[in-house]
Amino acid sequence: MPVEFFGRVRPVGRKQLIVNADDFGRTAEINQGIEIAFRNGILSSTSVAANAPAFVSGLEILRRNPGLGVGIHLTINEYPPIHDHPFLHRLTGKGHSGLLLTLDRASVSELEALEKDLRLQVDFVRSHGIEPTHIDGHGHCHIQPKLVPIVARIARHYGIRWARMPSEAIFYPGRPSRLVQKCLLNLLCRRGARVMSRDLRFADRFFGFSDGGNLGLPSLNRILGRVSPGLNELMCHVGTGHDDPPYHIGYNWNRELETLTHYTKQQLLTSFGIEVVSYREAT
Repeated sequence: MPVEFFGRVRPVGRKQLIVNADDFGRTAEINQGIEIAFRNGILSSTSVAANAPAFVSGLEILRRNPGLGVGIHLTINEYPPIHDHPFLHRLTGKGHSGLLLTLDRASVSELEALEKDLRLQVDFVRSHGIEPTHIDGHGHCHIQPKLVPIVARIARHYGIRWARMPSEAIFYPGRPSRLVQKCLLNLLCRRGARVMSRDLRFADRFFGFSDGGNLGLPSLNRILGRVSPGLNELMCHVGTGHDDPPYHIGYNWNRELETLTHYTKQQLLTSFGIEVVSYREAT
């Protein structure tokens, strides 16, 4: 049967699941965790932050794992911008919630500087031989209303076909503190998808926000039971340590790594009827 997602009807058949680890390049431990989860578990894809401190040093991991899907993780805070501009340096110190207000008040010239920086991030990744399979954003910044048309233009320019649309079911169980955030995120996704859908495709279902940074085996099993025919994406955050200095955002990176290596990709196909793919193989 066909499924309608943000107004787009697509035929569905097989259960396909993209398991994408965010934040490649954030720390060496996160890079190592991504390689382990890809080789020994169900991870199929990652999103790289071009201006993160451990991106260049982690390139060898990407080179020796050519089957790993690699997308671009656009960043506008925490990491220093590539393009030197006062507005961008101001954004760097903002928390995720503070970015909304700051971007809403941004001038045309400030948004032009931001677009230049985001394009430089893609250029930097491509200069290292990586053609991004998809596009998403640090803190889901890519679906902020002022950034949506910018992201669509960037995707069109570079021929990127897929984007994350982080719209998780509102009443999916998870951390209660994330319910209000999820409602706001879903509203932004509804607005953003109308603009992006002219240039980009999205997975039919998204998981991982409610358990973000603390995905355990019970939650993974619950998600696997909800994977439906069509294309599904599970966002995760893995690493070989329990923290990510110097950032200290409280994610349990090692727990997520243990969770995602509990099964192999073959076991998901045999036991759950789920085919693990990256955006490169998605149908």
